[in-house]
Amino acid sequence: MIQQLTTPAIGTAFETRNTGVTMEALAQPVEISGEERWDVSLSFEKVELLDQAFHGPKELNIIMPVFGCYRCGGLQRVVTSRWHFVSAAAPATREEGRTWVAMMRVDRER
Repeated sequence: MIQQLTTPAIGTAFETRNTGVTMEALAQPVEISGEERWDVSLSFEKVELLDQAFHGPKELNIIMPVFGCYRCGGLQRVVTSRWHFVSAAAPATREEGRTWVAMMRVDRER
């Protein structure tokens, strides 16, 4: 029976997704007019499991996860030892009515 239900459209290998919040940052020093600054590259990602969906005929019972993903990133030049606004966002997830605000500060290690 399974041979009759399978078609080339049914997947045989699937991607793994890590759920949760991830932040990656890379800071590189830059000197401009004698003032120490930093070029900071930021990447934010939030992945969550939203639902599950059937793939192929229901008789095969192939259930695959459906993920929601919010991602943002960019490059910002900042001055040492000062707080800087990075971003604000209202993610389209289950957290309706909430706003994410990101701030950063870069200090030299002492």
